[in-house]
Amino acid sequence: MSNKDTSQLAPTKSPQVSSRPHLVFRSAPHMDALVFTSLERALEIDRLHRAISDSKTWGEFRTKIGSAEYARLFEDQFYRPQPDDDPEDINEDVLEPKDGDPFTSDAVPGFCDGDYPPWLAQEIGQYVPRNILSQFAERDSSVLNGPLYKIDSKHKEAVVKALTDAGFLVEERKDLEFW
Repeated sequence: MSNKDTSQLAPTKSPQVSSRPHLVFRSAPHMDALVFTSLERALEIDRLHRAISDSKTWGEFRTKIGSAEYARLFEDQFYRPQPDDDPEDINEDVLEPKDGDPFTSDAVPGFCDGDYPPWLAQEIGQYVPRNILSQFAERDSSVLNGPLYKIDSKHKEAVVKALTDAGFLVEERKDLEFW
């Protein structure tokens, strides 16, 4: 995993004003399949992956993941003591970790199961037109996570051409962590 800051990542090509929808893709590292999404969604998922993989402390993780996402993940998991709480009634095991406490990825709900960050193979149908999916994708299902689309990497050039011909701006982004 890379330690480089990707919070300011932008398209790798020169910015161009375009009315064409912009899709990015990469090969999923755990299967020989392509994942297509919007640049915004790819950047969001990349940020989550890097927050989890690069953070050494809870404070660093909270800063990188952002307050809204942190609250969504952990709002029911940790307890923050209130001023009127009896100190003897506080269970140390459910207290929110301090900023300097060591952080590990297994503390993130769903991460070790592959349920978090979101698995974009399940979202491809929101970005790739049905006619292109029917031509190049296989509808599959994960035992635990449900339906997904698999676009075999061997179809890379043909899918990119079909999307480009359909009016999309298509860009491969191996530098981003999303799948």
